[in-house]
Amino acid sequence: MDVTDKDKISVIEESIATVNRPLPDDFRSYLPWACNQLELEYAVFVNKIHQKIYKSTSVTVGILDQNPRLKLIVRYLWFVKDKNRDDDMLYSEILVAGTNGLSLNNVCIVGEHIDMGVSDRSKGRTRSKARTVRSRADGMSDRTEDMKTGTTQQVSFVEEAINITAVHDSNGDLVQIVFCKNKHIPRIVIKIIGLIIKFHPQLYSVEFDQGANLYTIYEFEKILPLSNITEVCFDGTYIPDANYDILLDHELLRYLSLSRCKIEDEIIHNIAMKLVYPNPASKSLAVLNLSSNRITNDGAKSLAFALRSNRCLIYLNLSANKLTDEGAASIMDSLQEFCLTPEEILASKSRYCSFYLKRNKLIAKKIKELKESDSDKSSAKKKGTRSVPPSVRRRTKTDREVSLHSVHEILASNITGSESNLFDRAATIVQMAFGVFIDPFSSSNTIVKDEALYCLGNNSLLCLNLAYNDLSYIFVRKLLGILLYQKQADRKPRGLINVCIEGNNLPVSCEEYRLIESIIESGVQRNLPINKKRQQSKVVSR
Repeated sequence: MDVTDKDKISVIEESIATVNRPLPDDFRSYLPWACNQLELEYAVFVNKIHQKIYKSTSVTVGILDQNPRLKLIVRYLWFVKDKNRDDDMLYSEILVAGTNGLSLNNVCIVGEHIDMGVSDRSKGRTRSKARTVRSRADGMSDRTEDMKTGTTQQVSFVEEAINITAVHDSNGDLVQIVFCKNKHIPRIVIKIIGLIIKFHPQLYSVEFDQGANLYTIYEFEKILPLSNITEVCFDGTYIPDANYDILLDHELLRYLSLSRCKIEDEIIHNIAMKLVYPNPASKSLAVLNLSSNRITNDGAKSLAFALRSNRCLIYLNLSANKLTDEGAASIMDSLQEFCLTPEEILASKSRYCSFYLKRNKLIAKKIKELKESDSDKSSAKKKGTRSVPPSVRRRTKTDREVSLHSVHEILASNITGSESNLFDRAATIVQMAFGVFIDPFSSSNTIVKDEALYCLGNNSLLCLNLAYNDLSYIFVRKLLGILLYQKQADRKPRGLINVCIEGNNLPVSCEEYRLIESIIESGVQRNLPINKKRQQSKVVSR
């Protein structure tokens, strides 16, 4: 065979390879193919499954429409019951806004359609075994069995390989990626996903179940600005000196779960600093799950400092950590009236000046644009009118009416074009586009008392889970005082409406429990329609 024949064969092989190359919008086929082209030493298996949404009939649609914050709670709120730290079971009862009238939309994986993409290098040299993936809830981080549905599905799982589950919705769009029990996730896999992420605009959730490292987080952080991902989960993934905080450099994530990651106070401090207003994550992150870690009072104080200015976080899970009354009290103190530090006052005034400086620049720019627009209209109007000699025709009554009407229009245009009116028009346009000044330490959120400036406290944190720590009766009294303050302040939102303190060293029953439940009950009843009000305890204690 001569050289020409070899060239023809190579061209034919390349053309065949090009024809058989999957498209990047086919995640199940493209990712293994791309890894095979790069001669990745690990086998790549992609399980394609479909989700089916079951909507509970007990969902109170009216209250959800009236309160967007409760919509977010319904989407995310799960309390982790972690008595046995080796057990991944979640608390079966979903405590949503403290009422039976609101229940989570269960998203269950059904087993009618399962596809698996396999890289060519892995065929014939790996063994697969059956692995059960139980029904999931939308936004959940653990593969668990939902006790309401009890449905399960068999998904292929391959040892000594990179196992990825691609969850698709009813329209066939990729909505979730789950890295399942991997020993190691190569950096190149995350890079390939970043290259094809634009072909999957419906993807909103990514979960890492072991195998991730510092480079995984670094590469994944680059993907976030290019995607629509709002939910990230690293549950059960231990990374020494992890750089989780870089995920919060953008105003993108709304849900972050770092349960069972052996996180200590130093990492918590870095995360908390990213949640301080006006950092980007302080305006987007609504749910933070830090359960079953190694957080002490120092970490709780870092989070408490973030809560002083953060008005976006509505759910915080610190269950199964090492908190005592001191750490929990620091979080409680940020929920009531507190004195502002000189640094906080100076930062607030700086933000106020920056806001109005930018606003005034936009108003000046808009006034200039309005002047140019008005001058263009007047010049166009002059060009469109032609002078007619009086001797040409005799004016009729209709002509005189039109002439008078034109005079009124000219006078009106002169008034509209005045400087004061131009400023009002420009200010109105800028305010509609720019909004009003919003700040956690603005005049509407602060009061002057004893010649000092006090903030009224954080009233945006709705749900707090402090179960299985080292709290005592002292914290119960502290919690009661905070709830009494929030009830008296009567702000919107009200503040805490769901608190979980079970598993602590607390009395079995006391008068404070009754008062706490009564206060939270009244707060929940305010948000419910009159004909939908139901009774339920809001404080879980044991």
